[in-house]
Amino acid sequence: MKKPLRVLVVDDSADDGELMLRELLREGYEPVFERVETASAMKMMLEKREWDIVLADHSMPFFSAIGALTELQLSGQDIPFVIVSGSIGEELAVSAMKAGAHDYIMKDNLARLVPAIERELAEAEERRKRKRAEVALQKSEASLANAQRIAHMGNWDWDIVKNELRWSDEIYRIFGLVPQSLCPTYEVFLDFVHAKDRELVKNSVHKALYERKPYRIDYRIVLPDGSERMVYAEGAVVFDNNGQAVQMNGTVQDITERRQLEKELRILNESLEQRVAERTVRLKQVNKKLKKEIETRRRIENALYDSEEQYRLLFESNPHPMWVYDLETLRFFAVNNAAIHHYGYSREEFLAMTIKDIRPFDDVPALLDSVSKVTTGFGVAGIWRHRKKDGSIIYVEISSHTITFAGRHAEVVLANDVTERKWMEEKIKHLAFHDNLTSLPNRILFNDRLTLALARAHRMNEMLAVLFVDLDRFKAINDALGHTMGDQLLREVADRLKSCVRDEDTVSRFAGDEFTILVLGITQTDHVATIAGKILDAFKRTWIISNHELYITASIGIALYPNHGDSAETLLRNADAAMYYAKEQGRNNYQFYTAAMHAKSFEKMLLENNIRRALEREEFAVYYQPLVNISTGRVVGMEALVRWSHPERGLILPEEFLALSENTRLIVFIDELVLHTVCAQCKTWQNDGHQPLSVAVNISAHTFQQPTLVEIVMSVLQKTGLDPQFLGLEITEGIAMQDIETTIDKLRQLSSLGIQISIDDFGTGFSSLYYLKKFPIHKLKISQHFVNGIATDQNDKIIVSSVIALAQSLKFKVVAEGVENEEQLIFLKQRQCDEMQGYLFCKPLPAEAFRKMSVLADPLCDVS
Repeated sequence: MKKPLRVLVVDDSADDGELMLRELLREGYEPVFERVETASAMKMMLEKREWDIVLADHSMPFFSAIGALTELQLSGQDIPFVIVSGSIGEELAVSAMKAGAHDYIMKDNLARLVPAIERELAEAEERRKRKRAEVALQKSEASLANAQRIAHMGNWDWDIVKNELRWSDEIYRIFGLVPQSLCPTYEVFLDFVHAKDRELVKNSVHKALYERKPYRIDYRIVLPDGSERMVYAEGAVVFDNNGQAVQMNGTVQDITERRQLEKELRILNESLEQRVAERTVRLKQVNKKLKKEIETRRRIENALYDSEEQYRLLFESNPHPMWVYDLETLRFFAVNNAAIHHYGYSREEFLAMTIKDIRPFDDVPALLDSVSKVTTGFGVAGIWRHRKKDGSIIYVEISSHTITFAGRHAEVVLANDVTERKWMEEKIKHLAFHDNLTSLPNRILFNDRLTLALARAHRMNEMLAVLFVDLDRFKAINDALGHTMGDQLLREVADRLKSCVRDEDTVSRFAGDEFTILVLGITQTDHVATIAGKILDAFKRTWIISNHELYITASIGIALYPNHGDSAETLLRNADAAMYYAKEQGRNNYQFYTAAMHAKSFEKMLLENNIRRALEREEFAVYYQPLVNISTGRVVGMEALVRWSHPERGLILPEEFLALSENTRLIVFIDELVLHTVCAQCKTWQNDGHQPLSVAVNISAHTFQQPTLVEIVMSVLQKTGLDPQFLGLEITEGIAMQDIETTIDKLRQLSSLGIQISIDDFGTGFSSLYYLKKFPIHKLKISQHFVNGIATDQNDKIIVSSVIALAQSLKFKVVAEGVENEEQLIFLKQRQCDEMQGYLFCKPLPAEAFRKMSVLADPLCDVS
């Protein structure tokens, strides 16, 4: 008789499939035989019918045995999987077996095919038998636990050698504990025994262990809440070959109620005996007794009536909606006033409805399923959606129990409206994964979605893109117009970004003015470039914020999967590097990530680490450049300039490290170091008897924005003992114009101390003459850029002349920076520029070299 066999073959060769079919027929099988070549075809066949075995070629043009094994595992079916290949090596075969394949056979040795199939079928059947046995065991254990719960009896095992006790769940409940909430020992057990019964228990255990007497005992236990229970315990001891007790097991049963009943029965028996003894006397009192019993019955009937009235009163007066409905027809039997008021239906309308009528249509199947599972005493529970008469949906927490009402099996329900609580829970959940300002997904949710998208892209062999969007010069807008305007602009940016992508893509506010975008289903790079261009175009439109017209651009970095990384962390890091490269290219553009950007980012990180190390090792030094009075040619002051004395590279100029120091805010520490060093050095020179000279220190934007700037300067002056009149602070126009009112306030405080205030690189910014006259400043410093062009550029001559005239009109001193030749000097002198500095006079010098130069009384050069 032919043996039936359902075989699914995954092979691109019809000839090889035919050979396997013949082998099965030759061995007496009557196979149901299907051959597939692709993952989709295999998935369809697995869903279409059940199979006894899967045979798969290792390597195919559009599929593989590993892919087929993955599809089988995803389907959740336990089907033997055998690789039949003509080219698989031993290493690949072992790898496939580790992945879950059951066997492999070479196509040139198909004689092994049927034995392998029969072996795997037998093993599969054995696995199914073990599974059925495990399920049966679990059911048996559950039945035992249920039986113990009903009988209030639990079992225990005591490993005497290890002093480890194992209690069943029911023993925990008997002892007033949550099941498995502690690891009991013999001493822990004794702690639960009533103090007056503890010696009795110890003696009984001792006799069982050492005298081999039966262990059967009643004793009291004290529960954690202080209540007492009476239990009956019995057990048997297991001895080893040497006669030593090694284990003891037994049961504990709660007999509190039984003892109470025995006590009551004993009292009753005593009462009956007494009644028999006094029968003669009591016969004389029959009439009196009957009257008392009748009176007692009347009182009981009245009490029952009162109880029903109390229940009815409780039902009607409960502030929460309550109702009773028929478990068979689902019709309402009764509703209280709270239900009528809360749901908006009249009593008559309620009684003409079923409970399905107050549920949203989509929830009815779940309702019917829960009602079908209602058992005696236990009703429906949980949080459900209900619909009120006005159509609004509310969430209610249901508690109920079954009763008999008018002879029908019914359920009484109490409903507590938790809509507000549900809304708050949803809001809290939303806030945990969304930005509070823009309602966009936050960094956590974006990373989760990116991780899931990467797993899908890997599985489906798809591309995706991560865009890192940073607003250009957003901080200037935020500082100038305030955080409220800045927040409103960020919300507008979020809306425009969302309008540039599809619903299935994700726009996230990553941090501050940084946004990230996840674009799915990329087929070509141009698709991402189009989206990036669309974003840049959206930013070109004017932003109207509280009647202010604003203009802001964005820099975008793009990283693609799998080209630029295969993890969320890598893609975000590379998109961020591309974004910074876009900023370096002039902002308002997008850039795709390249490996060179990573190298550049690494160089920046290395430089940042070196700057931090330089601060720790005090590698930064201060150089001083003389400030010369044009009329006298004498040194009247100096400017402090920071240099980096690198232990390996030698002297590093500021151009190489100041920009990164600004970006990382390390400039604040450098500025404080320079300020302290300069003040201490000047005080030392003065103490040594040298001519007192004022020194100018450049203050960066980040340092100037420190709320405690004035306090920091005062602290340095106090610690070093330098008179404030010998200290000057220089800020640029850009710094001065960031927050006008704050700038004026800080400059006034510093100026009131006697500190000289200078505007550095004047003419390169966009300062307002209106505010310039309000600033408590003493000097304007003409940028070296304009001084360099005096001899060659007519515009530069006009600008320098205008700045000098402006300073003189406002009673400011004016200083020319970067003077390098006689022609520049003559021009400046003719226009009565007050002071100058530059290589024509002296390059910046370290402290000792400057000391030796500055003590000379003669002029540095002849400017007469």
